[in-house]
Amino acid sequence: MDDAKKEELPGSVTVAVPKGASDEAIQMVISALRIIGLDEANINVATEGQAAAQCYRGVRHEVLPKELTEEVKPIAIVDVGSAFATVTIARISRSEVSILSESCIATGSSSLDYLIMNNIIDSIKSQSDKELFVPGTKPYARLLKESCKAKEVMSTMNNHTLHAEALTETLDLSHKMTIDDIKKHAQPLINAVEQAIDEALKSANITAADLSEVEVIGGGWRTTCVQRFLKDKFSTDTLAVHLDPSQTVAQGCALIALRLDPLPEPETETETKKEETPEAENETPASVRNGVHYFKLNCDPLVPNPDKKIPDDELERMRGVEQELSLAEEKYNQRMTARNNLETYYLQLCNIAYSAKMSETQTEEIEALVREMDNWMLEQDDSEITVFTDKLVELKEKVTTKYPAINEYLKKQEEEEAAKEKQRQEQMKLAKETREPKTDPQRIKAAQERKDQGIVLFKAENYIDAVTRFVQALTHLKDIYDLENADIKEKRNTLALSCHLNIASSSLKLKKWSHCEKNCTQAIDYDPKSAKAYFRRGQARRQLNEFETSRADLTLALELSGGDSAIKKELDLLQKSETAQLKKDKKMFSKMFN
Repeated sequence: MDDAKKEELPGSVTVAVPKGASDEAIQMVISALRIIGLDEANINVATEGQAAAQCYRGVRHEVLPKELTEEVKPIAIVDVGSAFATVTIARISRSEVSILSESCIATGSSSLDYLIMNNIIDSIKSQSDKELFVPGTKPYARLLKESCKAKEVMSTMNNHTLHAEALTETLDLSHKMTIDDIKKHAQPLINAVEQAIDEALKSANITAADLSEVEVIGGGWRTTCVQRFLKDKFSTDTLAVHLDPSQTVAQGCALIALRLDPLPEPETETETKKEETPEAENETPASVRNGVHYFKLNCDPLVPNPDKKIPDDELERMRGVEQELSLAEEKYNQRMTARNNLETYYLQLCNIAYSAKMSETQTEEIEALVREMDNWMLEQDDSEITVFTDKLVELKEKVTTKYPAINEYLKKQEEEEAAKEKQRQEQMKLAKETREPKTDPQRIKAAQERKDQGIVLFKAENYIDAVTRFVQALTHLKDIYDLENADIKEKRNTLALSCHLNIASSSLKLKKWSHCEKNCTQAIDYDPKSAKAYFRRGQARRQLNEFETSRADLTLALELSGGDSAIKKELDLLQKSETAQLKKDKKMFSKMFN
């Protein structure tokens, strides 16, 4: 490896492996890192439970106790992953993580997918169709994927029909499933999780009642019966979901690696105040890290068995092979890129000639040139990169000189592509802004951000876009699943109430009376004593000529608000509107009878 690439390597690396991983497996992971150039002294191996505990400390840093005293109760981190069920018991403060126990069982949520799939295969009547579902075949892979989807759907439904058209040449599959089927198939997974929990609690010498919180990660816990089992097992109504399951282990490893890097400890509060100046108030030296990066990790270190280590000479040989393969692959990719660039250029010339409406003679010349290039390319199987790049330069010069119409067409095409790329970047930016959060706290935060954006747009009198932001906020709130958590539920309800009221207010500005009425009714579902909801619904119903219900809403709003003057004015307007409507109706009926 050259010096430039070595400089790109991190100073310290932490990798996580499942608890109970074999010495051979751990040494293989370390060897892979050594092959790419990392110093063995800078490689640290942690368990996935240790990494998860570190991530929890990082995410919950602000609310954790400062010191790890005897009063700090342990927490359980239950990871129901695809291949493993892991339970970690730890006592955690801002400055210290003490792992009390960790248990790992080699059974994960994927086992449920396979059991669902095998049950479906057993239900297929045709023996010839059954025999097509062999590991490694397309029907097998597709049915496994559909089984996983069905499992996810059944997390929120009691019944589901799995449809898979043209699963084989002769089979269109339609399979009905119930929640009882999922419970039956999930039992082995539940048993494995229970075993991991019991082992972890026993090893930590505590009971479930001693825990302050149960944090869950991994997709398997979302299955309704698994979720219910966990709540019953820990005698709790709430399972905490503060961590992003797709990043937990990686973030925990990063924190451990940062701790091992020899950067300076943060200054004390006294020292910081002494050196603080107004000009440097917002400057933070790159070498000084946030306090979240400093901690003590109290647990049994994961030390690989040196007897299983790959010998240095063998590792050096493997490193040489890796470098040779990398260089060969890089050269091959460069050669194929040069060849493809040339081929793409000349093959599009015929289409350009037709699109640019060139003369018949010129079009025939272009077609002959393409045939000539095809024959030339057949002879270049072993040619070097420069042969293709030089030929492309020669061809472009010849075409642009002799056929200016092609040059103009290509220039216009480049401009259109640039415009499309700009639009694509804007769409990607928007997609990033509206990216779906993965945990309930993230959904609350995303909903709050969308609501705040909507208020800014409302104040700028951009009511249509404001409604869009409020609806986006409600979409995030609808995805919240842990409504048994009182804090989450309260925040959800408060935000939803505010969004529906804001949509109602925007709808009044846009004169969408029915839309306003609908959102006010939804707001009342969240707060039956919301004066604003009754007031705005009363306004909308007046515009819809629903005078009786409008008066009932406005009267109640006046009572709830303590006699708000704006509501009194609206009642006066209601009276005038009703009188005007009566006169109009009287005049219409008189004409009918006359």
